[in-house]
Amino acid sequence: MKDANQVTRSLLDFVLAKVGTSMNLFHDEHGESYCEIVQEGSKHYMLLNSEEFRQWLSHEYYVGNGFLPLSKDLNSTIGFLSHKAKKECPERKVYKRVGRSKNKKTIYLDLRRSDGVIVKITRKGWKIVRSPKAAFHGSTTSRPLPIPVDVDDNFDTFKILKRYFNCTNQDKLLLLTWIIGTLKPDGPFPILVLQGEAGSGKSTVAELLKNIIDPSVGPLRTLHESERDLMIACRNNWVLVFDNISRISERTSNALCRLSTRGGLSTRQLYTDAEEVVFDMRRPLILNGIANIINKPDLADRAITVELKKLSDKRRRTVEELFDSFRKDQPRILGAICNAVATALKNKGKIQLNSHSRMADFYEWVAAAEPAITRVKGRLLKEIMKNRRHMSRSSVEYDVLGAALKDFLKRHDGNWKGTHKELLDQLVSELGDKESDQRVLKDEQWPKGASKLSARLKELAPSLRNIGIEYTHVMNRGRKLLTITMKKRRSKKK
Repeated sequence: MKDANQVTRSLLDFVLAKVGTSMNLFHDEHGESYCEIVQEGSKHYMLLNSEEFRQWLSHEYYVGNGFLPLSKDLNSTIGFLSHKAKKECPERKVYKRVGRSKNKKTIYLDLRRSDGVIVKITRKGWKIVRSPKAAFHGSTTSRPLPIPVDVDDNFDTFKILKRYFNCTNQDKLLLLTWIIGTLKPDGPFPILVLQGEAGSGKSTVAELLKNIIDPSVGPLRTLHESERDLMIACRNNWVLVFDNISRISERTSNALCRLSTRGGLSTRQLYTDAEEVVFDMRRPLILNGIANIINKPDLADRAITVELKKLSDKRRRTVEELFDSFRKDQPRILGAICNAVATALKNKGKIQLNSHSRMADFYEWVAAAEPAITRVKGRLLKEIMKNRRHMSRSSVEYDVLGAALKDFLKRHDGNWKGTHKELLDQLVSELGDKESDQRVLKDEQWPKGASKLSARLKELAPSLRNIGIEYTHVMNRGRKLLTITMKKRRSKKK
């Protein structure tokens, strides 16, 4: 009978024999250890410190030796492999669902299928391939996508999606642009906000949208305050859906903004108070709620809002019927989306936009994909900008300072000049003694001094600009003066 040391050595020798042949070790940019396993011509990627790899290694050893390794042998062997992957093996980028080649000319969509096939998309089109150059890792909750079906130019994606989304045609176009945006590996990603009264099917629509690109077990989740929880969700999913939101705190709003345009979620290293772990990532996000949940300017500047209509009894179907129908249409929908992404890759270098917005890369991507979606040039960006102005208007009206400033400028013929202190004093004096005015002054978002007013104006700047309010600073005889102007709306011709 073998002693413990012999079993451990036997397991380690067994694994090391595979390294460099059917198993390749590496680590990602976050220092996580992985292995690439080649089986029957397909590549599979596993996190070494995971139950998935543990079970795979146990089974492989059992097949080769006739008995299972002990738990402590597994632990020590996996620990050795993790160290080797971190210290001796190369670093590789690991993707969730959507990845790209190093030259950014190829996009891969991981179907998460047991046969290892994925979709490779280039400017010339798309095809099903094995063994891509990009490394993918999905969680155990990920579910496979169907193999997409190629469709011709006459296939109307817009028309087929009408069966599942109960909103205006303009909002259906916005949903399409958001879907196309999820296949841009590096983002930025607009935050899709689904709103509507009870019975409008917000949760169902959110789940359908996630299933198009990133199906999983338990697709809808609660929005937590903890950045650690957000980080875990990001590491296990490509598309994140937060369901039934009533309000978003400032801290959570800032975290969602970072996930939309530039990552940087941080938390303390487990079991220590000294080490900080930072994950730099972006993710496509879906939020849904009944009320207006986007009331922070930074979040509004990154959002696309779609209003869902209440379903009539005649149009209402059971969830089972709806998803059965969707599963039949999904391969063609996915094929049409892949065509749109190929069109975006083909046209990307030809698009010139004047936008300097933080979402400019997304606008360029949408404009490049537009010929595959609509024949009306510029229609998609027009709808996005209209939606953006609506979001900015709403965020300003829901913000105590923004609403007060807008009313203030109306009373002053759209122009004002002075110091930050003078503006704050004048805003306070013109609010008056009404109970509603006093509530505004007591609100936590109301600036309590000139420096706070300056900071709040910077925060509101993108939303103010979108509704025609601009401000600039000039130095005059040692005084920093603020000039604010509001564009007058053109009266519609009768």
